[in-house]
Amino acid sequence: MNDFQRGSEWRRWDLHLHTPFTRMNDCFTGSSDSSKSEEERTSEKWANYFASILDYIGNMDDPLKAIYALGITDYFSIENYKKVIENKDIVEKIPLILPNIELRILPAATETPINLHVIFDPTLKTNEIENRFLANLKFKHKNTPYNATKSSLIQLGKAIDSTIKDDFCAEKKALEQYVVNLSDLQDLFNKDRDLREKTIIIVSNKSTDGASGVGNPSTCTDTSDLTTLREEIYRFSDAIFSANPKCAEYFLGKKAGISPEDVKRKCGKLMACIHGSDAHCNDKLFEPDNQRYCWIKADPTFNGFKQIIYEPEDRVCISSSKPQAKSPYQVIESITIDLVM
Repeated sequence: MNDFQRGSEWRRWDLHLHTPFTRMNDCFTGSSDSSKSEEERTSEKWANYFASILDYIGNMDDPLKAIYALGITDYFSIENYKKVIENKDIVEKIPLILPNIELRILPAATETPINLHVIFDPTLKTNEIENRFLANLKFKHKNTPYNATKSSLIQLGKAIDSTIKDDFCAEKKALEQYVVNLSDLQDLFNKDRDLREKTIIIVSNKSTDGASGVGNPSTCTDTSDLTTLREEIYRFSDAIFSANPKCAEYFLGKKAGISPEDVKRKCGKLMACIHGSDAHCNDKLFEPDNQRYCWIKADPTFNGFKQIIYEPEDRVCISSSKPQAKSPYQVIESITIDLVM
């Protein structure tokens, strides 16, 4: 049953949120008391994280701080997503919690491989995501294939550095090297069309680690033609991770000198630009630079989220304030139908 009976409304979403023990750049805080056990310090780190979320959203009565959807993000993993959805306080407060797997794909941008996010329908069981997606990713080291399941990543890390004994350190070592070819990812989804229907793919557009850095290392503010390879990445994606207003103008076909038909010809469709805090520490939770908050006009459901694909301009807004709501006279509160027999 849909709990949101008033139709689509503007709400804050944060679809790029890391957690304690994220596989890279974990700056979340816990206890520094060395007399405490590892288990106690781990528990405190998670407790601080959950408390930070609950303190921020409060009673959900402040529209600037009421977060209706989370994209729990980690590199090639949903382990921390599982941890979040086990917390009843978070689940009761936030209507939609989505698993967001961050990949690094080839070709590379100007500095690193491209960051690409695969966000899954939360009705998918976690073992389905692991067995149908992570287990089918491919990476070769010294001609030995490795998938992206936890056990395979640990094996890869220890194969890269035989001195590593700790499993967590081995997994992190593997992720420093693990990249996926775009063609392999396309093949995976071509073979599992049902899984593709239950995913939304979002590509970073930074020149350093995003699609705009491929081929011609220019940003989306440039008027240069996209290379064929960049076009292929955009066609594969459903939306763009960017808070740059000029990017939003470009991908909606509103940039000077660029028509909607130009964008559709190069990218396959118009696309929304969304944004998240990309938090790797407690202080950054839900606070992207310059208060570039992501507002989505949809029910906080996966089907609501998919509406941004079909109505990219009308469904997404990056702003420090809530977008203008409809005037009361434009809102239908209820409909009564009298049946005359």
